[in-house]
Amino acid sequence: MLLGLVGTSGEALQMEARAIVGALKSIGCRVQVFSESCQEAERVLTSYLKASPSDRHGRTHTAILKGEIDRAYVQTVASDVEAAAEKFGVSVRNYSLEAFPNDHKYFDDERNKDVYSFLSWDNPLARDHDAFAVTAIMRMRHGKHKNDPLQNSHVFISSNEKLVRKARDYCLQSKLVRETQCGPVVDTRDLATIAWLRTGFENSEKIPISHMLAQCERGRRDLLQDDQGRAAVATIMGYPEICRTGHLRIHQRLLQPAPKALGTWLEKPLGFRSSGRINEKPERHQNVTGPNCALRTGKPRKRPKPNTKQG
Repeated sequence: MLLGLVGTSGEALQMEARAIVGALKSIGCRVQVFSESCQEAERVLTSYLKASPSDRHGRTHTAILKGEIDRAYVQTVASDVEAAAEKFGVSVRNYSLEAFPNDHKYFDDERNKDVYSFLSWDNPLARDHDAFAVTAIMRMRHGKHKNDPLQNSHVFISSNEKLVRKARDYCLQSKLVRETQCGPVVDTRDLATIAWLRTGFENSEKIPISHMLAQCERGRRDLLQDDQGRAAVATIMGYPEICRTGHLRIHQRLLQPAPKALGTWLEKPLGFRSSGRINEKPERHQNVTGPNCALRTGKPRKRPKPNTKQG
């Protein structure tokens, strides 16, 4: 979200990020960015600028190709991300994991190393930053976690869906939060929805256009890799938590409907039992309507009485 706010990810994401920040501030939230996050953003932008043209990809490259920003602006932001963030109304917070030793009991150094291994990104620098963010948020909460993201004292906002899911899974497995409680990292889209509701946008005729444009842009990118060497965005639509990679599994009933249940109105393959008899040759009764009907219309023939006389 930081790169979107400073404008290096395109106009749509910048408009959305500025709208979210404004909405959060209007309901009394304080929006800050870690100095570690600014250093991570500088690393991402610098890596893009140093990459060869064939290796350039991601949101920044797409924005440059569209003519929304130029290379000189990216260089300016990369030289001082903190100044760019403060320009758009977000202050920088210097936080060190070695500080506040009384808070370490809520998420100690061993857990910090453990969550670093649990994230398992290919990029160690990105993994180190994300482990730092999870550790810092869990310590600053002092063990108090709420269901509503905005009722928590601190949350970390990220557009990386995989980080949101993995951070929550780790806290659930470690029994640091309950199933109904908010994890340390919140998805930007989820927070945006909450912000619209809290600021009264649900009473408007339509959602802000910046949010809709950003959502369309994200939907197009969901099948692509995340920007500049970070962890890949989940490519499974719907519910990534319960889906698996591989071929799509479809239930047989969707492809071939189940056979109809046997009912009294269905045709019989054999003769009917009528008047106490079974007729095995229905073609003899052409005057009877309906398939395979074997009804006798005449009087039943009398059976001969058995001979009871004694010889």
